[in-house]
Parts: sequence; structure tokens; C-alpha cells
Amino acid sequence: MSKYEPIYFHVVFTVYRGKKALIGEIEAYFRELVEEIAGERGYNIVVMETMPNHIHLLLTKPPWEDLSRIVKNLKGATARRIFQRFPDLKLDMRSNHFWTRGYQYVKHDESSLPTLSPISEIRDGRQGW
Repeated sequence: MSKYEPIYFHVVFTVYRGKKALIGEIEAYFRELVEEIAGERGYNIVVMETMPNHIHLLLTKPPWEDLSRIVKNLKGATARRIFQRFPDLKLDMRSNHFWTRGYQYVKHDESSLPTLSPISEIRDGRQGW
């Protein structure tokens, strides 16, 4: 039994200029990348929901890892690799940036998880944020 109760972070970040870029192959590739990066670095992605212009992550992290570093790693690596795989996307976005600066987050513990709609939906067999 762990001596610490896990802390959950609901993190949201947005595609640059609100462009609807997370669709089709790009969305699928983004999901692959997040799972890969999380596995390599020891982050636990509990729920990931992509919208065309932003993403929601519910994650837990090792206590020694800064949330800002996790988000920086996820945003930096996914942007770089998405642009490498889909080079025309830079032209479509008219920018070298894939993500906007910054992110939003809300901290949760076990007792507040049931208030999050995706958790209750997953528990009830539905999916979505």
C-alpha cells in the first residue's frame, strides 16, 4: 500500500490559434505519441480526450516530477513529431507553433474524481469529456 494517495491533474491545452488540427490521422498520431511519451517518462494518463482544437488529459505523476515539466515535454515532443510527420501542417497553420503558450489545470484527489464527467462516463461504460 502506498503511503500517499494519488493526486490527479486535469490538464487542458489548446492548438495554436484555435485551429482545428486534431482530426483524423493527426489525432491518432497525437494519441500514440502521448501514450509513448507517458510510458517512457512514467506519467500515468488516466483519461485522454481530444477535441479538434484542444485536449483534455487526466493524469497522475510521480511526486518528484513538476507538472509544468510534464506539460512542456508532452507539448514539445508532440509538436515536433507531428510537424515532422505532417510537414504541410505548418503551412496550413501558418506557424511553426502547434500549441498555444501555457495550459490550464485543476488538481483532484480520489474524493473529487466522481465529479468529473469523463470518470463517471467511463465507469458507466460511456466515453467522452
